[in-house]
Amino acid sequence: MKLLRLLAFTLMINLFSLSSCENGNSVDDSNLNTNTDSNLDDDTSSDNENNETDSNEDGDNLEGEIDMNQKELKLTIDNKSIDVKWEVNDSVKDLISKTGEGITVNATRYGGFEQVGSLGRTIVSNDTYLTSTVGDIFLYSRNQIVIFFGSNSWQYTKLGHIENMSNNEIIALLDVPSVTINLTAM
Repeated sequence: MKLLRLLAFTLMINLFSLSSCENGNSVDDSNLNTNTDSNLDDDTSSDNENNETDSNEDGDNLEGEIDMNQKELKLTIDNKSIDVKWEVNDSVKDLISKTGEGITVNATRYGGFEQVGSLGRTIVSNDTYLTSTVGDIFLYSRNQIVIFFGSNSWQYTKLGHIENMSNNEIIALLDVPSVTINLTAM
């Protein structure tokens, strides 16, 4: 009788573990590139059969690429194209998948250090306590984009950082009452 209970308990634990693993992958992967079979050898072990991409513990692609059929985001601020090094994380992937024909954000200056505006949709977040620098782009409260021209410390998810502009150029662009931010998936 004890053996039967032990076997039943072990079976329940295994089923719970399997269902927990399955539920942990609840990210909408309908836009992810799932055609990876051509990259696998015939001798590939069964351990790799369920992996769609090689990733580290943070869920980031090891090659540093966003695996959304190679889609990336284009950012413009007041019709000026801005070079951005986007983070490789679930928030950026989710933002790309929800960008569709584009997102326009009417952002306003806040606190003398940032432009902030609503994305009009909720994005997956992984907030941690961060201190921003000039040019950082963060997700705040799962539905707002924040672009910094100063510094602040708060709970954010990092989305990216403006490149190829000096701090003075970024400050001149963003230290105004309001800007129009456009995000487009490319």
